[in-house]
Amino acid sequence: MILIQTSDFDNFHSLAQSIANTNELQAYIDRYEEKYIKLILGAVLGELYIVDKSNPTQDPIFVVIEDAFIMDENSSIRESKGLKDVLLSLIFYHYVFDTQTKHSQSGVTINQSEVSNTNSPENAARFGEQKWNDSLDSIESIQWYVTVFAPDDYPEYNGTQFKPRFSPLL
Repeated sequence: MILIQTSDFDNFHSLAQSIANTNELQAYIDRYEEKYIKLILGAVLGELYIVDKSNPTQDPIFVVIEDAFIMDENSSIRESKGLKDVLLSLIFYHYVFDTQTKHSQSGVTINQSEVSNTNSPENAARFGEQKWNDSLDSIESIQWYVTVFAPDDYPEYNGTQFKPRFSPLL
């Protein structure tokens, strides 16, 4: 665990959890958390952040990008909901997008429910895409902070530009 736990998927990033799917959700965290930290910050700076996160006291240069912030930039405003919120959104996207269908002994199946209506896989994918797309402003603000506002603190930065997701299924 770096920053995200299964219990963090509540409120805005709420996912139904049970004994049956908590391990699966943890597998998604394990698969994507480190990857996205390194894509947002670059491999070297991302690794420095991960190592720093394991220390008893965190370096202030990492605290500022981990926490939410809002700052003026000329005639606009930069707002980040924080690195944790970003990671929750990105992992949420993958989890919702990937778990709408399951492979069983009889082939690929779609979830059904007796007491409620279940979204189609396409609509569920769109729901996940909304979380992904909502995180883009925070990602851009974090990357702006490390490249424009305080570049001397982050010389190792080499992050990737993130793009909106729009399912070809829709």
